[in-house]
Amino acid sequence: MPELPEVEAARRILEEHCVGREITLVDAAEDEKIFGGSSPQQLVAALQGRRLLAAGRKGKNLWLSLEGAGPMPLMHFGMTGYIAVRDAAGDVHIVAYENAPQGAGSWPPRFHKLLLHFGPHPDRPDGPASCELAYCDARRFGKVRLVDGDPAACEAITKLGWDPLLALPSLAQFGTALAAKAKGAARLKPLLLDQSFCAGVGNWVADEVLWQARLHPEQLLSELQPQHVEALHAALQHVVQVAVAANADSSKFPEDWMFHIRWGKKAGTLAGHKIDHITVGSRTSCYVPALQKLIGGGAAGKAAKAAKPAASKKRKSKQAEEQDNQQQQQQPPQDENEEAGEQQQLAEAAGSKARKQPVAAAGPAKQTGKRAAPAAAAAAPAARGRGTAKRRASQAEQQKETEDSTGGAAATGAEQQGSAAAEPALATAAAAQGPAKGRRKQPAATSGAAAAGSSRKKRR
Repeated sequence: MPELPEVEAARRILEEHCVGREITLVDAAEDEKIFGGSSPQQLVAALQGRRLLAAGRKGKNLWLSLEGAGPMPLMHFGMTGYIAVRDAAGDVHIVAYENAPQGAGSWPPRFHKLLLHFGPHPDRPDGPASCELAYCDARRFGKVRLVDGDPAACEAITKLGWDPLLALPSLAQFGTALAAKAKGAARLKPLLLDQSFCAGVGNWVADEVLWQARLHPEQLLSELQPQHVEALHAALQHVVQVAVAANADSSKFPEDWMFHIRWGKKAGTLAGHKIDHITVGSRTSCYVPALQKLIGGGAAGKAAKAAKPAASKKRKSKQAEEQDNQQQQQQPPQDENEEAGEQQQLAEAAGSKARKQPVAAAGPAKQTGKRAAPAAAAAAPAARGRGTAKRRASQAEQQKETEDSTGGAAATGAEQQGSAAAEPALATAAAAQGPAKGRRKQPAATSGAAAAGSSRKKRR
């Protein structure tokens, strides 16, 4: 995009070749996007026959001050717009980037939208008889508008900030202006590109200024110290004045300027260090990381911000894991092994008090094959013999003691009776071990009533 140096160079060309001359012919294209609703006929009526008194500029805006009453043309070059002037000798004077469309030096130039023909200069009878001006824009992001009265007083111009070439503030005023903008996470380069703050600074000028001042494009305004403000102020003044003095001819820019190697995101080095490209405020920024570093807590804050989401994810993962463990502990057992493990936990929870309770001496010792488990089972009806979890744990302990004592008695009897009594003893021990896998162990029968108390297993 043409920035302050390019627009100022175009203004100076108009001052040199066109000011003082009368517009004798107007040739305008049908382009509503460029002219904003003004028809070619309206442009002819507004401009033709009037003398050009001066060419004015503020920021990236250029206007023509014409003699007499009537509207004035206000121009903005957009992304690829430019001005070309052909003098009476046929020489074309143009200010455009090196990548200007081919044919820009021909006449009329390609993509021209407005042609103004000027007659002889009344105060220069020996000068060129005529000259021509062309406004060109290939991509059509530029504007040519007719404004009433003085263009410098229209809203498009009055809303702009100070122009660093025409009205650069003093260092003290500059520091005050920066401090007024240093709110929250306000960063340096987006502020330089803000036309309401500083009119005329575009992407390449901002990058050059930050390079000269050795400041990072993302630098927080609130972190700037007085020496940084002074360096920024001096670099802004230096870059603008040097570029304008060279008439925006980049071949005349100092060799150590970033301008020469910033384009196209090509790998390059400056002062022996690598150049990098980042996006700041939706604009590509070119800088040297080794020499343009973040100042103050901005760098640490940025790193902390980047690390914060990772730490948060880690905490959430740990919480989820603990929650899963709790859910697994609360889930009921799903098979016999889990059932045995749960019954053992309940038995241990019963403590020594449960283990000291005596075995019932009278009445049938009605047992239940229902596994002692979840809270829902503990709340089953007492009529079905399930009781509380603690009582079932005590019964399981008693049952185990009965099995051990019965097995021991059987073994002793077998030894005394010899081989003849060995088979009944073995049969009794087999009965004490209970049914096959999937069934609960039952205690050895000691009486008819105890045998009648044998229970069935209920499967879930």
